[in-house]
Amino acid sequence: MSAAPPPVSKEPAPPSSPEPTIKEWEAAKADLKLVSHWDRPGCMPRRVREWIRVGCSGQMLQKGDPIEISVEKGFKPTPLSITKERAGTIWLVFPFTDGLDGSAVFSFSGGSFRFTAKWPKGEPEPKVVGSFEALAEPEPAPESPPEVADPAPAEATPPAEPAKAAEAAKPVKPTLTTDPLPEEPVLEGAPTREQWDALREVGVRGSDARGCQTKQSGDWFRVVCRANDVTGKLTSATATKGFDEKQGYLVVGNGSMVLVTRYARGSDLAFDLVWEKQSARLELKWPDSSAGPPAMRGEIVAK
Repeated sequence: MSAAPPPVSKEPAPPSSPEPTIKEWEAAKADLKLVSHWDRPGCMPRRVREWIRVGCSGQMLQKGDPIEISVEKGFKPTPLSITKERAGTIWLVFPFTDGLDGSAVFSFSGGSFRFTAKWPKGEPEPKVVGSFEALAEPEPAPESPPEVADPAPAEATPPAEPAKAAEAAKPVKPTLTTDPLPEEPVLEGAPTREQWDALREVGVRGSDARGCQTKQSGDWFRVVCRANDVTGKLTSATATKGFDEKQGYLVVGNGSMVLVTRYARGSDLAFDLVWEKQSARLELKWPDSSAGPPAMRGEIVAK
């Protein structure tokens, strides 16, 4: 009587290398081809050896602030995974090895997504590591019928209209020029104009009031300030702190400015901006003590 074959392990193969360090992750570029539908939540995938990190920060999130990651199956805890929001960031770190069948829910203030990663045992390594799928939001509970209030006394004065008051208090956004932006040089590794256009803005205090648009993609940051009716045309822009011309550019023309620079943990950059009607300083900071980028990447303050 022949012996029964040994049972096939359902556990994924162990990683062949240790979990990457923070420095290794910082040096790794985002690889958007690793995860399908990464843009639905706005979470950036990176790879170091067999290790994958799927990170979600304020710069590209589509559903509000990150809250937590709840592992459903397959993903084991690692020292550098951030499953509870920390400094506006959550990220999942895991080894992508033969036999992995993982599932986790990424929760944000405005919705949730299920992330799955699968490599069937014995099959060639998939080119796409995982995928995001939006979870249906729960139906709101039916409202109770409103209570009928006692009629107000005849002498009562009508309440103020808060909606009109709030509308009047809203800051007026400047009207931007439609003149073309200055010509931008080609910078190896930086996102293309089309990729920048597809991203939503990130927080830089004081930017909207001066007609400036601020976006981030991985460790790249872009600021576009257009001429407008509030500030007038931008006449000059000068880097005064932390800017490396070999890893970015600052161009002015047609009354507008485009800045592209590296922005990572430890960044502390400053730029003096002069318009026809005012001048200000643009500051971009990411403290060393913060694992993820701050909710407000910086500010533009009057000089």
